[in-house]
Amino acid sequence: MVPNLLLIDTATAQCNVGLLRADRLWQQTLHEGFKHAEQLTTCIDALLQEAGLQYSELDAVAVTGGPGSYTGLRIGAATAKGICFGTGAKLLALNTLDVMAEGFLQAHSDLPADALLIPMLDARRMEVFTTVRDLAGQSMLAPQALVLEVDSFDAWRQQPCYFFGDGALKFEALFNAPAAHFFEALYLSPAAMATLAKRAFALGDFESIAYYRPDYHKDFYTPAGK
Repeated sequence: MVPNLLLIDTATAQCNVGLLRADRLWQQTLHEGFKHAEQLTTCIDALLQEAGLQYSELDAVAVTGGPGSYTGLRIGAATAKGICFGTGAKLLALNTLDVMAEGFLQAHSDLPADALLIPMLDARRMEVFTTVRDLAGQSMLAPQALVLEVDSFDAWRQQPCYFFGDGALKFEALFNAPAAHFFEALYLSPAAMATLAKRAFALGDFESIAYYRPDYHKDFYTPAGK
């Protein structure tokens, strides 16, 4: 049985919402910039109505669980937990960088077999949230907050490296390697979330609705007062 899955991504300024029913995907992307609190529930209502599905028919709600915007992640988690509490649906949390990597794979089907995927989310100044993985999903570098240096990815300089996300272009001037490719797009999409959420649901990889909190990957930053 294909589960009915609600997909919520609020990790960045872009907001993605998807609904998977009987392997058909309804989706909407909002580009207005950090208006998640205003638009998220309205968007969810609209997708459920379009798909002819009731909240009570949801099997699980999946969220991008970090890294990403602190406020955005909290809004997504709170919305997902509220729906799960009210309906009995399971809660799934997907690593934002994994979703980006899956989205990149779905958009690029002609990658060389030894390609490395390196998603990068901007984390201020020269810091990014990043990871390194191969096409089979094997991790070469655990997801982390990383301050970019000239030699940050020297271990993989000889392989085709695909850097993408809103932090990728910060590294382009530092990494002078012939097989490096840079893309500014985030590749966050409901379609990418759906693939990973179905896999997590089948494995029973559920979160505690009561105790779940996003994985921010670093402490909250508060600017010093003047």
